Amino acid sequence: LLNKVIKAAHRSVPVYIEGEPGTEKQPLARTLHDGGNRSSEAFIHVDCAAYEESDLESRLFGDGDSSFGGAYDSAAEGTLYLESVELLPPTLQARLLNALNTATQESPRMVISSRVNLLNEVTEGRFREDLFYALAVILLKIPPLRDRTGDLGRIIEHTLERINEESKSEPGFEPRSLSPAAKNFLIQERWPGNMHELQNTLRRAVVWSDDTQISENEVWDALFNITSRTQINDTVLGLPIEDGIDIQKVVAEVVMHYIDRVKDYTGGNKSQAASLLGLSSYQTLENWDRKYQTLLVERGGREGSNPST
Repeated sequence: LLNKVIKAAHRSVPVYIEGEPGTEKQPLARTLHDGGNRSSEAFIHVDCAAYEESDLESRLFGDGDSSFGGAYDSAAEGTLYLESVELLPPTLQARLLNALNTATQESPRMVISSRVNLLNEVTEGRFREDLFYALAVILLKIPPLRDRTGDLGRIIEHTLERINEESKSEPGFEPRSLSPAAKNFLIQERWPGNMHELQNTLRRAVVWSDDTQISENEVWDALFNITSRTQINDTVLGLPIEDGIDIQKVVAEVVMHYIDRVKDYTGGNKSQAASLLGLSSYQTLENWDRKYQTLLVERGGREGSNPST
């Protein structure tokens, strides 16, 4: 990803950053700007979710008064980063497309991100197809924390170092570290809220800890949402075995759980979904889908909905 960012930073073509909430898309947009030949010019960030439609139009394109030209003009020769771009209403989508079609060297370099799969929004008719392809010239995908197992230990350590640095001016504060068990516990979490959830969990753990080394129990107490972990332990790994287990049904529920999740994440792209699941082709994915869906129905499981796991 960083290699792609380095290559893209020196180009003026629009960039679409795709990633789940909490994956720090704004810092990546800033890195694109700071690493390129526009770094000496303005970096303007507009979160489309923060404005009503009328206010958003003024924020982006001004109010007709020459004293306020809006973010698009303010970012001239620099970078305009639009967050939650899927919330642009149709009138502003048309206006932005027109601005892109008439862009010059002095126009801002566009960087966008969305909270949902933007191609799905195009398919559903909520986002203009021509605007999507005008904005998504370069695609940068930020993986969620659950897919960054090789990085997660270092990310945790770096985040805690940053929290220690931010807290050092507080009265009586002493830098915290993680016990091996606490760090291992954090590495095994799924982090559905990604970096936002990890950062706030570590902040709470720093506050709750009685010693300079944070224990596993203190990390557990700091987790705001532990339902996913306990639910998996209870429904998959912690099933009572005294009366027997329908192991094929359990396996089928797990398989269908991940097939459903990956289908949703890829917006129905079967080839991409198969690749993410480690399957050889979309035909294999379809075979698994039919096989385990049928098995679940035969054994009294769900049909057409997410399983309990």
